[in-house]
Amino acid sequence: MTSVSGSSNYYLGSVIAYHNKIKTEQLNIPESLLQEHGAVSEACVIKMAEEIRLKTGAHFALSTSGIAGPTGGTEAKPVGTVWIGFSSETKSFGRVFNMGDNRERTILRTSLMAMDILRKELLIQD
Repeated sequence: MTSVSGSSNYYLGSVIAYHNKIKTEQLNIPESLLQEHGAVSEACVIKMAEEIRLKTGAHFALSTSGIAGPTGGTEAKPVGTVWIGFSSETKSFGRVFNMGDNRERTILRTSLMAMDILRKELLIQD
């Protein structure tokens, strides 16, 4: 995204909130939300996207949270489970995907899906 010259005209920045401590301290994600739903959840990615959008003043924000593996999965949230959050001034939502059990592929697919969600939302805006 930022490899394109002039990207500073549309890309404000990002937050890498890998650890829950960063989610709570930097993105105001309530610990109660993390305890009730977990970091890999619709509620968490929606709140993350909303907080990033508000913090940066952006028109749109994306967030991701997932279990890339090879360990960490459960029956309810197997390896490859990824939630992608989107927030704009008019709506916020989360979408869940299963990206498979290959860590590198999961990370790549997640970034591509997040960009596709943003692309589709931008087309709706036109």
